[in-house]
Amino acid sequence: MYLGQLAYGKRLWGKAQGYLEASIAIKPTVSARLALAKVFDETEQLQKAEAQRKLVFGERKRRRRTSSLGKQIIGHQMNKRPSADSAAQAGQQSGLVMKRTTMIPF
Repeated sequence: MYLGQLAYGKRLWGKAQGYLEASIAIKPTVSARLALAKVFDETEQLQKAEAQRKLVFGERKRRRRTSSLGKQIIGHQMNKRPSADSAAQAGQQSGLVMKRTTMIPF
């Protein structure tokens, strides 16, 4: 990614494109895709630039959907935790004896 940005700054479009595509192949990131879109803009490959931008928006939507799904799952699991009352009721139904103790100050 860094080499692609460096090549872009030097206006070496072919080198920048190669480095950025290699970076995306290893680990696709939003910043690498946007930098590659800028290279495509400079080389007048507007359809390829637009395709990279669409991929960025697709990745962002997917991340949001995944993170909101994760929050829903975690929230659902938290709502399923038994309360102290339901645990006491389960203990009574199974024959276990639960005693309440109080601390006596010295």
